[in-house]
Amino acid sequence: MFLSYEGVDLACEERGSGEPLLLIHGTGAQAATWGRTVDDLAAAGHRVIAYDRRGYGASAHPPVRDHRRHVADAAASRR
Repeated sequence: MFLSYEGVDLACEERGSGEPLLLIHGTGAQAATWGRTVDDLAAAGHRVIAYDRRGYGASAHPPVRDHRRHVADAAASRR
């Protein structure tokens, strides 16, 4: 699924229910990096959210170097 935030489409996947757990990949990676970890954490009772940061994986726009933008994107992915 995609989450639209401030005109940018962020690729996001969500599994499970319970307390939310947000997984953020490192630079040069994408949400798929988490692999089975997403399913394992969901099976353990968490609502797992993993998304592709701007410019990575299936998300739109070039990468940004402003950490405040990444923080705002991460906060939006929990909605």
